[in-house]
Amino acid sequence: MNNEYEGGHFAPPFEGNCHRCGKVTHSFTMSWFSTESICLDCGDEESNHPDFKLAKDVEVAHCKNGNFNYPGIGWPGKDDRVLIDISALYPNTTLPYNAILPIEEE
Repeated sequence: MNNEYEGGHFAPPFEGNCHRCGKVTHSFTMSWFSTESICLDCGDEESNHPDFKLAKDVEVAHCKNGNFNYPGIGWPGKDDRVLIDISALYPNTTLPYNAILPIEEE
């Protein structure tokens, strides 16, 4: 689904189908986890995911450092967690918590 252009990633044009579930829709939002254009139902599912704050924090950190082509941390699925070493994903940022996921809620 992602294409590369000069090292950057960009999302395919939205043509009326959710890039995640395939449902026909006229309303969409961009995923915080990937470059997908997703329907509002998938957006709600995403915003309720336990790694949602992490995905947003990483995206914002990249944008603040001028990387507007960051492809996201990847959608792990509704019931899965992001299991990667995220220390490399935060450019020039000191992590406020353990860099190995999953992060346990307090």
